[in-house]
Amino acid sequence: MDDFVALDISAAGMRAQRTRLQVIAENLANQQTVGPNGPYRRKEVVLQAVPVESTAAGATFEQSLADAKAALQTVAAPTVVEDPAEPIRQYQPGHPFADAQGYVAYPNISTFREMTDMIEASRSYEANLAAAKTTQDLLASALELIRR
Repeated sequence: MDDFVALDISAAGMRAQRTRLQVIAENLANQQTVGPNGPYRRKEVVLQAVPVESTAAGATFEQSLADAKAALQTVAAPTVVEDPAEPIRQYQPGHPFADAQGYVAYPNISTFREMTDMIEASRSYEANLAAAKTTQDLLASALELIRR
């Protein structure tokens, strides 16, 4: 069995949370962005469970664990989608991007929601980092026992 599967799973989790943090930062940076083609659209990361790829060499012990390993899943963030929420309209007739009625469409981005998502993504990243560190410590302990 691949001893580094736990590290791979933790690394995938950290990659997914890093992607979320980047998208959240982009949303916050574009909170007031308007233009002639409409406002910036809030983005969200879609996380997806994917099976862990087996790297077993085909040994009998590893073959017996193949079924258990096949049930393992990791995470990926393959898609970033735009939030379908309607923009916020503000009456500003003098604004260069105002429509015929004098309204300007601003992105529907809540600072509170983005900050809450940022805290959640940050804590998930830290949890995956702690799991990776624990796995490294366990592997180091196992190697130390083998050396004795």
